[in-house]
Amino acid sequence: MPDIVPLSTSLDPAVKRALSDALVQFSTVLSGSPERNLSVEQTLRRTLLKGTPSTEESTRLIGAFVEATTALEFAQGSDSWKKEHRRRLR
Repeated sequence: MPDIVPLSTSLDPAVKRALSDALVQFSTVLSGSPERNLSVEQTLRRTLLKGTPSTEESTRLIGAFVEATTALEFAQGSDSWKKEHRRRLR
């Protein structure tokens, strides 16, 4: 089998936790009502984790959500993007 085909179908628990944290942080900074933000979070969590992404895929998604969260905070004029060093999850 080529190296690009993931043989492991289980997601590392630490990566799963980090992905869940990234989803929460991302949905929190979205514009809209708290109900809408919760709906977005739940939909992303359900669809991403239901598909059982590999650890490598999850790590890429975490990076994308962290960068998107940082960009949204910057666009909203929040200083959180500077203070909380978004390259690390809270």
